[in-house]
Amino acid sequence: RNVANTSQVMLHITSAVLYGAFGGGDLYGFTIIFPLVFGALTAIVVFALVRVIGGTTAGLFASLLYSVSLPIITRGSIGWFKSEPLGLFYGLLGVYLFLSGLKSASHKIGAAKLVGGGIFLGFAFASWGGTDFFVLPLGLFILSLPFTRKDTGFLRWAIPLFVLGLAISLSPFERPGIAFFAKASGLMIIGPTIFIIISSFIQKFGGENHAKRNTAIFLIVVLLIGLVILESKLFGLPSFRYLNAINPFLTTLDPLTDSVAEHATTSIFQSFLFNSVFMIFAGIGAWLIFKNIAAESNQRKDVQVFALIFGLLGVYISSAFIRLELFSSIALVILGSIGLSLLT
Repeated sequence: RNVANTSQVMLHITSAVLYGAFGGGDLYGFTIIFPLVFGALTAIVVFALVRVIGGTTAGLFASLLYSVSLPIITRGSIGWFKSEPLGLFYGLLGVYLFLSGLKSASHKIGAAKLVGGGIFLGFAFASWGGTDFFVLPLGLFILSLPFTRKDTGFLRWAIPLFVLGLAISLSPFERPGIAFFAKASGLMIIGPTIFIIISSFIQKFGGENHAKRNTAIFLIVVLLIGLVILESKLFGLPSFRYLNAINPFLTTLDPLTDSVAEHATTSIFQSFLFNSVFMIFAGIGAWLIFKNIAAESNQRKDVQVFALIFGLLGVYISSAFIRLELFSSIALVILGSIGLSLLT
């Protein structure tokens, strides 16, 4: 077996590096403590991430809700030595640094955060296959930036810098490796990056009065080209279970996938069992974001658009498999904490 090409190598590397730091004792005990520690660290990362989106109060609510979320506890923090806890830690840390870099007042600090965000997101890809689902909200968020921000000159180099950090961290690994950019997942990052660069010149030379209109027309063209590229299969498509998450109606087409217990379709009862309280506050949070997002005084409209995109996609993706309730929990935690902070 080619271990480097068939497993989450970053999980092995991180475990090997930290084994000595944990005292180098019983290996079985280490495998139990490892996800607990990273689950606790991820709660801190969630606080920092949501703080960028909704402020300190929202961040505190988010870390609390994340800590008591049943799907997150059962899929990682309860003591399973597997890829989810580490992948979530690296992935959410990468997203936090990315958003924080975009909001940074200093371009030097912002550049460091953007490169760091790309590197940690690359570590997440090498730790957990589920990180592939992060590219959907990130790609759509990048596409939305020319409509929510005016500093397109900054975005012109900031987004490619983030992608550079991602490429640097992926290149040493065989899985997914630099070939990530030759797949549909990579297209979701490369395509929006090219869109940002070209749209910045469209807005610079096309005149302020028609900037948004011209950018919207270009966006439609880019989306159509993207669909043609995907249909032509120039970029490799992900495996069936990932396609199944994007299109839940594919569930019954593969009996083998459907027979796995954790691939069972999420029922309404299970959704309410896992996230009933979160749903209420998440709905309030989404409504309040929609209500205030167009206000000129709103300085966080760009990252709040990310919260909406991540929230809607997280809930949609989780409808395919019960194991993907992990994503709906994170989505509802982000929106719910923003809702709670705006109500208090």
